[in-house]
Amino acid sequence: MKKFLISISVMCVLILTIAVAVTAASETDYKSLAQNVSNGLKSVFQDENAAKKSVEVAGIILGEEVSSQQFEIRAKAYELTGSKAPYTDAWNSFKIQVYEHQYAKEHGILPSEEEIKTFSSEMRKAVESSPEGREVQKILFEGMGMTADEYWNDYKIKYEAPYHLTKIKINDYITANKLEALDETTILKEVVVEKMDPIYENKI
Repeated sequence: MKKFLISISVMCVLILTIAVAVTAASETDYKSLAQNVSNGLKSVFQDENAAKKSVEVAGIILGEEVSSQQFEIRAKAYELTGSKAPYTDAWNSFKIQVYEHQYAKEHGILPSEEEIKTFSSEMRKAVESSPEGREVQKILFEGMGMTADEYWNDYKIKYEAPYHLTKIKINDYITANKLEALDETTILKEVVVEKMDPIYENKI
């Protein structure tokens, strides 16, 4: 079961929230859980308007645009893992993500392209090291409408690995320099979503 938890945590669109959902899953029901997640992700990944939403702007955070497609994917991930306010949680996660990206940039610790590719490759090895991991990724990729190579060599490198690795590098930097940890509560209070698409304003 431990390997399955690791697999799900590095595989899904929103790593941390998916991990929470599978914590209580047993060996016998992890397939059902993965299938439910896959079915839910299908509605956003294989939406007939996906291409249009990939260039539409859901909102702007600290000058950085968040696409409607990526926002809806993240909100759906929160919904699938039991969030009572998936749109609010999605916006909050983007606030932290953008803030951390800018913090890393200012301190010269943004991950390099090579580091991102290596990170994704290592995650793939971890997932595919067990039968459960291979089975889960197959189920999830069916919902996402991707092959394993498309996910690990393209999607993850573009949308997931940079965020995940930046967070790791910030934590390492703060620890090495004995700095005060970033306060997410303060970040969420100070960072706002500008020019939010009205379609999402009514959902938070």
